[in-house]
Amino acid sequence: MLPPIPPARVLVPRILILAGLAVCGSILRADTLIYSNFGDGYQYFDGSGVIVADGSRDYSVAVELPALTADYDLTSVEFVASTESPGPSNSVSVSIYSDNGGVPGTDLETMTLNGQLAPFDGSLSPVLSATSQTNPELFAGSGYWLVMDAPSYESVVWDLNSTLTYGYLETNGTTGNWVDSPNPYSGETNGVFEVDGELVTGGNSSAPEPRDWLLMAGGIGCIVHLRRSQRSH
Repeated sequence: MLPPIPPARVLVPRILILAGLAVCGSILRADTLIYSNFGDGYQYFDGSGVIVADGSRDYSVAVELPALTADYDLTSVEFVASTESPGPSNSVSVSIYSDNGGVPGTDLETMTLNGQLAPFDGSLSPVLSATSQTNPELFAGSGYWLVMDAPSYESVVWDLNSTLTYGYLETNGTTGNWVDSPNPYSGETNGVFEVDGELVTGGNSSAPEPRDWLLMAGGIGCIVHLRRSQRSH
């Protein structure tokens, strides 16, 4: 025999409480900025940049992320790239690598975009966004690299940031052969990018996160409501 269905005056508040908890959890799990060198405006003219692929070689350009102060699950990477001569796929990839003694080590995830590169013609380039599918965890105190690749037959440029920060590595076309050899046309500047993630609860602190406090409070409120409902019957 099936259990009786609670009356609406009991069932509706329960549904509202659970829905509220779901909404709170969703809001609090919104992306958190891990690192950005975009500068103001998030708009860039593609008049100069770091060459990622020149039609015959893929240079695999790598920029090191500053040391993380908390643990994050990677959610997305935003960047600006353009093409001087679109190839068959008009493709570009961004990857997150672990650090291996000052150079990129293990590829944690590669995200590829096809057909979205704007022409490298001095016009305004759109900000591209690559969404993580595996959400690798990035740990506080560990080193990481953002690496941009493109098929060797493409001609891809990683547009520069407005703050002109320095320092990147490239392979000069040989996979894994990382060298500190800035492209002469870039003025030794990094390409623009932003890395976003979801803060890992309790990953680097013994104190509960705000999300945990709200979820715990909601759970306690739900229990209190259910007990009061039972006593009223």
